[in-house]
Amino acid sequence: MDKNLNNHQEEIDDEKYKLAYRKEMEKVKQIFLNKRSVVIFILVFAVLIFVANKYKQTPLEENINSISNTSSASVISEESNEPEETAAEKNEKIKIISDVLGGHQIRFADQDLKLKGFFNPEDGVMSAIYSDDILSYQPEHEITIHQYYNKISASEVFDKELLHQAKISYNSRYLKTNQYDDNYLIILSDLNYDSSAVSLYLIKIFEKDSRTYKISYQKNISEDAVNIAKTWVDEDYKILVDEFKDIDAFSSIDLGYVQKIFNDSLKIKEKLSKNNIYKDVKWETKTIKEDNAYADISLEYPEFKGFYSANSLNKIITDIILGTLEEDRKSIEDWKKDEKNSYTDDEGKVISDCYGDQDYFYSCSVNLYSSFKVKSIINDVISIEIILTDYTGGGNGNHSYPKTIIYDLKNGKQLFVDDIFCGNDYLKKVKDVLRANLINGSVFDNSLGYLTDEVLLSYLREASFNDFGLTLSFSPYIFTPGAYGIYDIFIPYTVLENNLCFKDSGNNEILIKRNLLHLDVPAKLSDTCGFMADNCDSFSFYEGKFNELDDYYFTKDKASISVLFNDYKVGNMLNGGKNEQIVVAPYSWQWASSGYGLYVLKIENNNLVLLSRIDVGKGLPENIKIENNKIYFSYINLDDSEISRKCYFKDNKIEEKNLICN
Repeated sequence: MDKNLNNHQEEIDDEKYKLAYRKEMEKVKQIFLNKRSVVIFILVFAVLIFVANKYKQTPLEENINSISNTSSASVISEESNEPEETAAEKNEKIKIISDVLGGHQIRFADQDLKLKGFFNPEDGVMSAIYSDDILSYQPEHEITIHQYYNKISASEVFDKELLHQAKISYNSRYLKTNQYDDNYLIILSDLNYDSSAVSLYLIKIFEKDSRTYKISYQKNISEDAVNIAKTWVDEDYKILVDEFKDIDAFSSIDLGYVQKIFNDSLKIKEKLSKNNIYKDVKWETKTIKEDNAYADISLEYPEFKGFYSANSLNKIITDIILGTLEEDRKSIEDWKKDEKNSYTDDEGKVISDCYGDQDYFYSCSVNLYSSFKVKSIINDVISIEIILTDYTGGGNGNHSYPKTIIYDLKNGKQLFVDDIFCGNDYLKKVKDVLRANLINGSVFDNSLGYLTDEVLLSYLREASFNDFGLTLSFSPYIFTPGAYGIYDIFIPYTVLENNLCFKDSGNNEILIKRNLLHLDVPAKLSDTCGFMADNCDSFSFYEGKFNELDDYYFTKDKASISVLFNDYKVGNMLNGGKNEQIVVAPYSWQWASSGYGLYVLKIENNNLVLLSRIDVGKGLPENIKIENNKIYFSYINLDDSEISRKCYFKDNKIEEKNLICN
């Protein structure tokens, strides 16, 4: 299955490059067909030549994720305007990482290398990274230890590694290999684009205790890079080879800690998988293909069969695939109808990017691809990852984003990232693990000031289980540049052992906080135009705030509103004889004056549905509770008097605007 999926992904990638080329050529053709655009094209081209001469740009890598699977080192901008971190801030980051990962370190090449993180570069492989500077994007010394779960020989890994290095190396200059006693060495130097720096690699592949390992040592050099690139392979590496040869002693590299993490994580998975009822679940690959002047579509997704809830799971999958396709088609149709996207030339002829004699229409086509992977079945919970890719033009026009499905086969129910955590103080542990993995990653802003609880919870949506642990996936532009692609955070089972349930835990804390942070407020419940007003413009919160002074869209003609997302209360209320979970969340309101209000919401389909708004007063609502089918709270009124109120839904019907307060 995996082989077929990998082949399919390569085909998709190839088609995307062809598609990108076709689109760019069509765009150029249309520019020259449009007489008015010729002058603009010449002016823009002249500006581009000037910019190209003024600045040297680093070529964009084909696949940054592939490089990150070998090393976490990455190039950072030398012209960054970010203020340099203080020693105290760096030490706090290091403590966070050490607290989560255990603070283990190894010694190699006369360097103390600290554990920086774990990752899962491919199926059946778990890896650990050690670095001399765990906060640096490009440390001087780094070791990556890979352990293979599936049975694979050292010679097979050696062959794969040679192909992998050939693919990802930017400017490989010198390469040597060595073999002794079924152990393999690869010695490689890879110059960067202008030969100003070199990455030196010493890679060892071997078998030990019925497992195959790969240890990759990387050293980054900037001075005398060209000369060192050669001497490293010819003679310098020999100093370190002896440390790699002895597979029993490992005098300088202590594998014990990561071996325990690897093996204990596998034991957790194997223990939970032992009694799988649905371990032999079967599926077929379904396809949707379309190739014409207005569409380039290649979708693949699984269709399951052979168990009682297969239809329910299949509907979840098709809703994702067909729903995305429908949204893309509608977007293109809306674009076609927009008068701004066409014009009338001097001869009265309507010129549009969507009509004519071309074989392909650049701006008016639906371009969508998908691939999928069934990642695991653990405790009768199946994890499926769907990668959707569309093309929107430009230098980084291909955008891939993940959709994950965690499904309880035994109970026929979809689980969400909110459901799978449990245990004491699980939310703090999850946030600590997220923060530790982000502050040492290639993210937009990894400062502790930015990685607040609000930011971390806002984007915690996609998750999947595999052989070694839990993967949290984030779409491009959330934490990383678009060119980086999908950003995965891998967490070994042992790190969250007491906080993972592999079943519906009944917890809603993450769900509630995430939805409050990005709550949509319709016009009928909006008070942006005045305190206690109705029918103002609809709006959406961003990380729990609307129209704050530091907001990009800040405007003085609307109120600033913030959800107090840590002060919400949850309880049950009857809805026609059936219990519904109700959430009451306070918010602050500020403009010429200030005040507070309450949002009343219900939990439905892994989302919060806003039902009503309660206007309060100038004091923060206190003593909020939900009991006896009523909402109780108190507050300080505008005249400084203390008010106690209770609210209920008329006729026990939990509906919009059906809340009565007295």
